[in-house]
Amino acid sequence: MRKSLILLSLLVLAACVSRPVIPILDRSLIASGTLEHHVLTDDLFRINDFWMRVTPDTEFHRWLSQGVDHHVSITLTTQPERYGDSRNIRILTGTLVHNTSIEAMVVTHILYVQDPATRAFSPITFETVDPHTAAKWDNYDNAEVSVVIKIG
Repeated sequence: MRKSLILLSLLVLAACVSRPVIPILDRSLIASGTLEHHVLTDDLFRINDFWMRVTPDTEFHRWLSQGVDHHVSITLTTQPERYGDSRNIRILTGTLVHNTSIEAMVVTHILYVQDPATRAFSPITFETVDPHTAAKWDNYDNAEVSVVIKIG
């Protein structure tokens, strides 16, 4: 019995050690282009094949609406302090969770952002069908990450 436990422990340790570790990049450009607002719904914004769902009637929604028909870039980063405080930049920090919808081949990423005042969590959803764009999020899954949105 003891030998079996030792062998099992060694196998588990070997599996953990031999598993490749994917380094977390300090930043990754996710989308860049003209921001469009979906005509039929108030909560969808788009840059090319990249979609963002934002709750209407919120401060962030009003701010993002100012970027419609302007150039907008969206970057993932583990170092949000490099972007500073600016009127044309919003930094959303939270835990990233992603999911894949096999039927539609849509990859969905949800950033759960905690409001510092109320401590309530709010989801912001990002979707794409482009596998290259979706893969950029993989290094940040289940980690705290900041999404930096820059207008202009």
